[in-house]
Amino acid sequence: LPLQDYGETADPVLQGLTDELIAQLSQSYGGQIGVIARSSSGRFAGSDRSAAEIGAALGADYLLTGTVQRLPETTRVTAQLVRVNDETNVWADLYDHGTSATAWSHWARQVTADVGSALGLPTDPGSLVQPGPEVYERYLEGIYYANASTREARARGLELMEGVLDSEPNFTPAILVWARLKRNLEAPSAFMPAVAERLRHAIAVEPRSADAYLELARLQLLHLRDLGGAARSVERALDLSPRMAKAHHTHAMVLSAQGRHREAFEAMQRALLFDPLSAELVSHRGWSHFLAREYTRAIEHSQHALEMEPKSPVARSCILFSAIELGDRATALEQARLLSGLDIASLDEYWRAALEAYAAESRADGYTHGMQALPLVHLDRHDEAMSVLLRACRDGSSWPIAFAAVDPRLDPLRDHPRFDELLACAGLARAPSV
Repeated sequence: LPLQDYGETADPVLQGLTDELIAQLSQSYGGQIGVIARSSSGRFAGSDRSAAEIGAALGADYLLTGTVQRLPETTRVTAQLVRVNDETNVWADLYDHGTSATAWSHWARQVTADVGSALGLPTDPGSLVQPGPEVYERYLEGIYYANASTREARARGLELMEGVLDSEPNFTPAILVWARLKRNLEAPSAFMPAVAERLRHAIAVEPRSADAYLELARLQLLHLRDLGGAARSVERALDLSPRMAKAHHTHAMVLSAQGRHREAFEAMQRALLFDPLSAELVSHRGWSHFLAREYTRAIEHSQHALEMEPKSPVARSCILFSAIELGDRATALEQARLLSGLDIASLDEYWRAALEAYAAESRADGYTHGMQALPLVHLDRHDEAMSVLLRACRDGSSWPIAFAAVDPRLDPLRDHPRFDELLACAGLARAPSV
């Protein structure tokens, strides 16, 4: 669960420690235990619910809780491991550190080792490269900003991670956060070669890093047009850490892109075992059914995601497109109004507004977004839509290029004379069922 920070003001370094603990536990014991992802466990930050109630909601057998408090002369950290079924403390400890950055260069590793010992797990060294204390503190601060909601904060996280890697270029955890931020903040043509090179370097330095293989798989799937490489990378990640939610999620994405929809559903179900309260996963489960043309199921899962996260645009978009495929224009128009915040009278009005928004986003980001093609498809401007998709593919845009072989939203373009050119650019083959 998120560490409780008892300081007077929020401390980015301390808040990054929870993510670091999850990462270290997953890295060290991923083949032996499942660590519930932050997107689910974070819902219980500061909760007064019992261990049994939280454990039941998360599907967890144990809870790791703790507090952190910076005092004038020391930093005091408590941690305890609670067995859920009888709410027994299996292990607990109190750590008193000095006030320097050295406190954090060893603490997460020490807790990871102590938890493993309490559970009778063999010791694993975790990351083979350990930076100095000041660099490690910058890394923890960078994690905090990397998970922030604003672009400005994430840019600060990228700046911090680049500083960490300038000091310690072989520190794999920092490479992974850096790669994720580069994908999030920059045009694909700007980040693809550097990110691919650094991820392969991370794998060479730490060949047992499931996270490194996983980040490479996402890059291969979404930007490098290498579906086969993505499949091999994610399978290696699952070999190393078979209980990692994001690995099963990425596997589901790869399987959907390959048209292996039943297997994709199973992979999404496994992902939810280790991240059961993630609105993102539930909404993506809806999209996996959409890509399989199971529109009623897609809507059901998307509605569930909205119950968890009422403002989720990913879930609302899935309902919108599923309703269109089902011929339910009233539901589609309702979702279009909610997505746009506009009092529109027709779907055509929504598509025109969406086209303007996507075009503006493409201009601001410096590359063509593939999503800009979808309003053009619905406005029956098919030649323009195909031109946008081809530019987006060459620019390295992710959606909907990576799923072009199976995405129902592109069905009106499948007989277009340039559609096979799009599939070739995306490294895809026509799906037999489409």
